[in-house]
Amino acid sequence: MLKAPIKGIGIPDKGTPQGGILSPLLSNIILNDLDQWVAHQYELFETNHHYSRVDGKYRALRKTNLKTGFIVRYADDFKILTDNHKDAYKWYHAVKLYLKDRLKLDISKEKSKVINLRKNSSEFLGFKLKVHKKASKYVTYTKIKEKKKTAIVEKAREHIDRIYRNPTVENMIHFNQFVLGSHNYFKYATRVSAEFREIDFRIHRMMHNRLGRIGFKKVIPTNASKTYKKFFKNKYKTWSFKEFHLYPLQDIKFSIPYGFSQNKTLFTPEGRKLVHKELEKEININIQKLLTSKLPGRSVEYIDNRLSRYSMVQGKCEITGVFLTAEEVHCHHYKPTHLGGNDDYNNLRIVNKLIHKLIHATKEETILNYLKILQLNSRQLNKLNEFRRACNLESI
Repeated sequence: MLKAPIKGIGIPDKGTPQGGILSPLLSNIILNDLDQWVAHQYELFETNHHYSRVDGKYRALRKTNLKTGFIVRYADDFKILTDNHKDAYKWYHAVKLYLKDRLKLDISKEKSKVINLRKNSSEFLGFKLKVHKKASKYVTYTKIKEKKKTAIVEKAREHIDRIYRNPTVENMIHFNQFVLGSHNYFKYATRVSAEFREIDFRIHRMMHNRLGRIGFKKVIPTNASKTYKKFFKNKYKTWSFKEFHLYPLQDIKFSIPYGFSQNKTLFTPEGRKLVHKELEKEININIQKLLTSKLPGRSVEYIDNRLSRYSMVQGKCEITGVFLTAEEVHCHHYKPTHLGGNDDYNNLRIVNKLIHKLIHATKEETILNYLKILQLNSRQLNKLNEFRRACNLESI
């Protein structure tokens, strides 16, 4: 992969290409050393006294000459956060020397700097961060980086133009996927609602001119799909065409970025126990929801075995391996009832509802549509075809 030819350059003899898929992996391997070094300078510093609470340990460490600091890293992009000017410059020079002497890496002079977040903003992973005084303490305000906002606007215009030239369901689905993806990434910015209202304002005229010209109407969706209602609970007007609703860019609110425990990892026995414990809680919550769901015409055997199967597969789709909430669960008869199949536990399979539709789909247009949405890999497709063959349907 390192020697893969680059268009216009040829075979590189040093480093990885910008945006190469191998780059984040190599960054994590190399810079894990930096993570551990920084953490053991303060956060994981070993003390003679055992503290029952971590905040008690930090209060004690602040009375020493140690420099306060916590690292946040994503691939090769990282920040070290501290609470005073003196420690900030200590960290800057210490990390610069550590990377050069220990890891043989140079930092970017343009991007690497000490920033006082009370006076200036700092950019990280597409977000713009700054702290403001609120009562007696400071709180972080986050916005979307200007460059990213412009990129969202340009991408939205491309999708709108594509719909205008070819108003197919496929193109409208792609627009909705783009909106949902943008929302899911930036919903942790505290000013996300205002930011997306601005983005919507910047493309509003284009949507009015292009979509209005081909029969779209701006309405408050009253007959929206379950998926639409799941993500968009506010009654915003949105562009609709033949009962298909485009997702409204401005309909988003801030989501609290809850912290996570770094002890929850699949790479240690203790971490796996914690992961499985959390998964069991999530499974039990969804089992309770499945218990209350109404299934008219189904046998008691089917209802009981569906729950047992969901619990056995740990709530995951038996084709994609993705965890399913109660709303996403469909229970498939491996051997259909019309071919002699029954409601026995061994004849039931837990699958995503879109996967279920694809298993039984016969029209080529429908099959292609679901394949584009689901983006199955070869292993998942082989499994799907196994299910189709059990239903006496042709492989895809």
